[in-house]
Amino acid sequence: LGPLIEIGAGTGWWAAALVKAGADVLAVDVAPPKRGGRSHNAYHGALPPVAPPGVRRGGPRDAADPARTLFLCYPPPDGAAAEDMGLAALQATPGETVAVVGEAGGETGTRAFWRALRRGWALTRRVPLPNWGDSAAELMIFRRKGGGVEEGGLPLVPCSACGAAARRRCAW
Repeated sequence: LGPLIEIGAGTGWWAAALVKAGADVLAVDVAPPKRGGRSHNAYHGALPPVAPPGVRRGGPRDAADPARTLFLCYPPPDGAAAEDMGLAALQATPGETVAVVGEAGGETGTRAFWRALRRGWALTRRVPLPNWGDSAAELMIFRRKGGGVEEGGLPLVPCSACGAAARRRCAW
């Protein structure tokens, strides 16, 4: 996947895990936690950053970096944020690949985000992840449609809570 940019990194937990595995990751968030300081993130409270060297301030527009692959981990679902961070980052990326961790159609991303993925991107790889008993999160790799990528791609896993696929709204 090459160098990554994680938009909405929160404390940077995923970025830290990926860096530990040898990846080059830039972690950004609109409300990054501060090491040794007090900052508040709506999702993570006042937890300190985990990612070395930290999480820098940034947002969806930073996905426009042509040198980095967009990585999203649980982009906010409908009603969770004032702006559709996942969709804005997806629309900003010039790249051919997007990596998403979460549940397709569950508590991950908005309906508009999943519509945009279905229309313009093909799911090419699914990697199972450890989960709690009530979730079905996985790593999903999408490639931009066109340029030899098939239209169909792999099927999305339905939400573990309600069984809805990404094409329908989660009832959970």
